[in-house]
Amino acid sequence: VWNLATRDLAEAMNASAATVAADVDEFDLTGLETAPSRIVAPPRVAASPVSFECRLTQTLRLEGADGATLDTWLVLGEVVGIHI
Repeated sequence: VWNLATRDLAEAMNASAATVAADVDEFDLTGLETAPSRIVAPPRVAASPVSFECRLTQTLRLEGADGATLDTWLVLGEVVGIHI
């Protein structure tokens, strides 16, 4: 689920991007409240005014300008539900 990060949500949304163990719940980490999604399993951010429910289509490993692979990934998805 992609959630629009408003100015009021910026600090918590940035904190959700921390590198943490796979078993850490980012909602618990940041204190953000959840709202149920209609189509996909993961919840959305309740306070976000816009959320896109998505299904994964591609995961791409990024490369630096020198061609070396990075430990950074681009995740793409198809929007299957919209909340505004």
